[in-house]
Amino acid sequence: MDDYSLNLTAASSQYASIADGSQTGLNPSAAITMEAWVWQRSVGTSYTIMSKGEDSGDDRSYSFDITATGLRLFVSQSGTQASRDNLAVTWTQTTGKWNHVAVTWLGSSKEAKFYVNGVQQGATQTGSNAASLFNNASPFAIGSVNVGTTPVQFADHLVKDARVWSDVRTVTEIADNMALKTLASTTGLVGRWLFDNDLLDETANNNDLTASGSPTYLQFAPHTFENLNTTDWSAHKLTIDNTKVSGSTDLTNYPTAVIDGNFIADLYTNIDSVNRYSLDLEVSSTQYVYRADTASLSITGDLTQECLIKLEQLPSASTTMVIAAK
Repeated sequence: MDDYSLNLTAASSQYASIADGSQTGLNPSAAITMEAWVWQRSVGTSYTIMSKGEDSGDDRSYSFDITATGLRLFVSQSGTQASRDNLAVTWTQTTGKWNHVAVTWLGSSKEAKFYVNGVQQGATQTGSNAASLFNNASPFAIGSVNVGTTPVQFADHLVKDARVWSDVRTVTEIADNMALKTLASTTGLVGRWLFDNDLLDETANNNDLTASGSPTYLQFAPHTFENLNTTDWSAHKLTIDNTKVSGSTDLTNYPTAVIDGNFIADLYTNIDSVNRYSLDLEVSSTQYVYRADTASLSITGDLTQECLIKLEQLPSASTTMVIAAK
């Protein structure tokens, strides 16, 4: 159900959008939060995560972008260049890895905060022009900006679970919910797209998108949970289809893979045939199990790994738990 992501390729000018007249809630005024999982195919250039408005002209509102050096937010109060703020932070990017990116903006203070994997990047950025967002007539888009006229800044990444909120999410709300399918609260959520082989909005606003440039879906995504707690067993599965993602016949482009938030996949567990026993691994005792190199574990094609785990403590956004590695 959560295995797929939307594959946007800049060279093919691909994006997904909805016309202003068809959308509901995507013109917030006083505040906004935007977030998504992205798997970057390239770095060193600027492209759009999501936007509503033009990059020139007088119908601007907001645009959340990845730049050559980090993350950027454009906000405009009256749609014009003069009423626009350009707020940005630096972030060292890497290709071939899932990252959760987010930005919050509050009009009353003109402040923006940027987050990667639930951690704020740089200092809070304060604008000087925009104290509210312009209610414009341009389409909302994921993967491009200026789509009402001549689309530009096409994304070159996979994207999963894009969300737009009409309020400011706290760092705790972002970190605690970025890997969840069922959110603790949906108050203020005006658009959410999981991209599980469709462009449907999961909210009651029904802001379903339309594709341009024929983007595809890949069975490759950071998995989300219904619930993450210390008492339930959760089945975890990571599928890497390297022929679709890397175009190669090996896993060279996947030195690490992110699953369930920001943890490295996958798990070794030892449950017998009737599921009476499990292997108990303690972080405090640096416990692990291993096997010497063997041909059967030297996989060069597609890879699927899965297991059952029972968490004895909740991981934090800064914790990395190796489930399995070679």
